[in-house]
Amino acid sequence: MKRFCVVALLCALLCGCHPITHYPAASNSSFENPIRICGDYVYRLTEDGQALLSNYRGTETVLTVPAELDGHPLTVLGRAAFLGDQNLVEVTVPRGVVAIEDACFSECHHLQRVTLPDTLVTLGDSAFNRCEELSQLTLPDSLRHIGELAFFNCAALTELTLPAALETLGARPLDGSGWLAAQTGEHAVLGRWYVRCLSDQAEVTVPADVTFIVGAAFMNNTSVQRVTVPQGVTALGDYCFYGCVALTQLTLPDTVTAIGEQSFVDCRHLHVTAPAGSWAAAYAAEKGIPYTEEP
Repeated sequence: MKRFCVVALLCALLCGCHPITHYPAASNSSFENPIRICGDYVYRLTEDGQALLSNYRGTETVLTVPAELDGHPLTVLGRAAFLGDQNLVEVTVPRGVVAIEDACFSECHHLQRVTLPDTLVTLGDSAFNRCEELSQLTLPDSLRHIGELAFFNCAALTELTLPAALETLGARPLDGSGWLAAQTGEHAVLGRWYVRCLSDQAEVTVPADVTFIVGAAFMNNTSVQRVTVPQGVTALGDYCFYGCVALTQLTLPDTVTAIGEQSFVDCRHLHVTAPAGSWAAAYAAEKGIPYTEEP
């Protein structure tokens, strides 16, 4: 029996090392919440009686997701609900849906068109990860939050407009996308969001109309040595300068009030210049980064 357990454990560990990413289903253990089935849709109820779609089991190529399941209004497309669906070509998400969770449409390799409702507020991490044929997508004005890697490897996605009221944009949202591949010059900027530094120069000045530097925007840029962030920028996302081993000088304005996690990993020779009494100067002091305060 003991020998069997050891073999079983080894098999489990080996299976766990498989390179395919697995996205566990969303769960809510705070109340009794059985799985329900309505045709091709597997769902659960939220505490207020609304439907959260857990999984789609159909084979449609053109799909209009219903606004209700068994009379319950659908408000959330759950984590990995359509993960790896190789039939989908076109999807219409109904009005009333406020959130599309992590990896919801990830690896739907033939998905080309998605219509999103004007009620959508949150688009999760890797929501459209590796949807290589996705080319038609309009983000509604209601959208406030986009997770990291949201459009990773969407090679056919060459155009995208971010809503004016968008509040957060996760790290590397458009890496591997057609939009990023089409960018020229030193900066990839989408609206007021600085998405990626494309420069191989030692000195970089972020454009003046930017207000947010997206996570990992300078990640692993080994050429950049000096970066100037302009007045008006309020935040630097996670992993912003991760792996910038040559970075020695970063000038920050007094408008910066947030810097994400692991933003300066391997920036061993970094020196920060910031206005006296600013949030950025206090941040440098707290993190033990050498800094100079200017009037």
